[in-house]
Amino acid sequence: MRELSEKDLQEVEQCGRVAFTYKEVAYHLQVPQSEVRDQFLHEKGEIWERWIQGRMQVELEIRQVVMSGAKNGSTPLLDKMLEFFKRTEREHRDIFG
Repeated sequence: MRELSEKDLQEVEQCGRVAFTYKEVAYHLQVPQSEVRDQFLHEKGEIWERWIQGRMQVELEIRQVVMSGAKNGSTPLLDKMLEFFKRTEREHRDIFG
């Protein structure tokens, strides 16, 4: 696979922010799909790391909007925030027993 420039990697972050699949990322970068798939599969590599950074940044922004709405009395958003907390608790319980 060709070496990726910083501009390429910034675009990968943007791909993560808009939830591109690994196939879409590969197509956009014009790199072998199998290379990107392997990075996503093993959650390792510069493409995966930059994609997940973008993905997590937008997830944070969305959750902040949800939390704000929940604090302002939106029952649907309160329910959504409680789902986030429950999911986190389940995952941490799996790790820590």
